[in-house]
Amino acid sequence: LVLMNGRRYEGEPGTAEYKIYQFERYAMRIESKEATAARAFTTKSMTTLALLADPQPANLAELSWRVGLPASALLLSLLAIPLSFVNPRAGRSLNLVLALLVYMVYSNLLSISQAWIAQSRISLATGLWGVHALMLLLLFVMFYRRLTVFSLFRFFR
Repeated sequence: LVLMNGRRYEGEPGTAEYKIYQFERYAMRIESKEATAARAFTTKSMTTLALLADPQPANLAELSWRVGLPASALLLSLLAIPLSFVNPRAGRSLNLVLALLVYMVYSNLLSISQAWIAQSRISLATGLWGVHALMLLLLFVMFYRRLTVFSLFRFFR
C-alpha cells in the first residue's frame, strides 16, 4: 500500500496522547491470509520432475492428470472424425448427443481415476492407461462402424 501526501495518527484511542506524522510518501506491505496460504507448495505447483522424484499417491495422481489431459485431447480429436459423419437421410442430433455423452464419461473417468490413484486404490499404470485404453477401443469400434457402414437391420432380414 503506497499513500501520498497525508497524515498518520499514532496513539491509544480515547486518550489525549497521540502523535501526528505528516508524509509525502508512505508505503507499507499488507498481506492477506489468502496470499500467505497461496505460497504453500501444492502438487499442482510442483514440476513434473519433482512429481516423478517423490512418488507419493497425491503426486502420482497429479502426474496422471498431467499426462492424461494431452492424451485425452488427442483421443477426443480422433473421436471427432467418426462422430462427425452424418447420414443425409438421418437426423444430425444423435451424433452430437453421443459426442457430448462420450466427452462427459471420458472426463469423469479421468477424474475418478485421479482420485483413486490419490487414495491408493489403483496403481498409476492402471488408472492412467485403463481409461485411455477404453477410449481407444471405442475409437476403433467407431472407425470400424464408420468404414463398414454397419447396420443391424441387415442381420434381421
